[in-house]
Amino acid sequence: MAPVAKDFFSRCVAEYGITSEDKQEYSTRWESQRNDSRHQTQTSSSPWHYSPASVLNGYPYTGGLETYSGGGYVLELSHIYYKALRQVKAARDKLWLDHYTRSLFMEFTLYNPNSNLFCAVTFVMETPPTGGVLPHSEVIAYRLYRYVGDFQSFVLACEVFFFAFVLYFTYREAKKLYKTRRMYFADVWNLMDLTVLILCWIAISYYFICLGLRKWTINLYHKDPTKFISFQYVSTWQLMFESVLGVTVFVTCIKFIKIFRFNRRIFLLSCTLKQASGELLQYLLVFSINFLAFSQIYHFLLGSSHDSFSSLFSTMQKLLSVLLGKFSYHEMRIHSYRVLGAITFFLYIVATNFLFLNVLIAIIIESFKVVKEQNDKMQNEFEMLDFITKRLKDFLGIRALNKTADSQFQYTNKVMYKKPSKITKNKMAVKLEQALDRLECYIDVINDIENEDDMICCVVSRRIHCSSSKKATTVHFL
Repeated sequence: MAPVAKDFFSRCVAEYGITSEDKQEYSTRWESQRNDSRHQTQTSSSPWHYSPASVLNGYPYTGGLETYSGGGYVLELSHIYYKALRQVKAARDKLWLDHYTRSLFMEFTLYNPNSNLFCAVTFVMETPPTGGVLPHSEVIAYRLYRYVGDFQSFVLACEVFFFAFVLYFTYREAKKLYKTRRMYFADVWNLMDLTVLILCWIAISYYFICLGLRKWTINLYHKDPTKFISFQYVSTWQLMFESVLGVTVFVTCIKFIKIFRFNRRIFLLSCTLKQASGELLQYLLVFSINFLAFSQIYHFLLGSSHDSFSSLFSTMQKLLSVLLGKFSYHEMRIHSYRVLGAITFFLYIVATNFLFLNVLIAIIIESFKVVKEQNDKMQNEFEMLDFITKRLKDFLGIRALNKTADSQFQYTNKVMYKKPSKITKNKMAVKLEQALDRLECYIDVINDIENEDDMICCVVSRRIHCSSSKKATTVHFL
């Protein structure tokens, strides 16, 4: 504290930090505990004794102000209402919460047997060094009992099928990687398949971790139902498992684009985005700079008065919701600078909704025109029936008799013909005329050869006829 300000404050309390967290053991009213045998025999469940995160089965928790270690001084309330109320009154009378307290966590777990849902609830009240209370809450709903009800056999069968599916495709991708080596990573769809397999194995590992933690936590609860058992650890792992599973489903759905490429409209969409990829990257760069500038303006002007603008990340979320039309103008008004606030809001709406949005539409339309002109010149391979029939014949070992004719028709989306230029057309016309002249010369030569052949055949036949008549006359004379 500065020497000038010492006369204005009676005490000064530092901020919270994991490294500076108090871990000493105290007696009632936070008095220093003597290091004798009488105090050492006290139970560690006392609210005046520090409990680390490993004992509480906790984990580091990120609040609105700081990140907490997961340990602390624990007051375990009774499951009987009047006893719990008596414990709260005693803790208040003995100043269990004082000006050194930086956060208060209230944890409890609920279970609804009708919907088979567990709910881990955490209420946090943070106290900054300057005073005041900042509340925060977290509610996590999940299922611990998976095989319950009429669909338990179906759920188990689906999980077994998923595991067998992952094993098969792992073998297939490993075999493909062994054959193609480095060329395997040159195809984008191969990388997509590899990503899906990695996510599937991560989800399977998380599933078994959650299964073990679930059994371990429930066994602890069944041993002593009156004792508080924290479900925060298992709920965190369950939330991570569901998050990985959601990402896996998302990436798998993206793979359907590979199948939808046989649809002409979906193919046009993918070709349009591919054609406009370079311009879209430049557009995204300019838009990001503009959006970040407005985010910083609103964060500096409204960060101290509105929770939604308290951080740069939350400010960006709020401005994105403005693009979707979900905002309140009274919340975005800057009371200290009304004119500046109105001008800033007007410029943001004009720049994003009118300028950048129209530029994005223009880029997509221009790319669509280019792709649409090339679409009619592509080989027609969008018939799924022909594709499936060919694949089925290949799978059954049925081959066509004329392999050359079958090999000419390939399932490809490449452009088979390009529009020639005027110079190319003139060259082709000259070559065509020269070819026609040569063909006419060849036809005349063939006709002359045929006429000469007819004359030779006529002369030879006459000579044979004359010689045969002379032989006949000689025989008659003899």
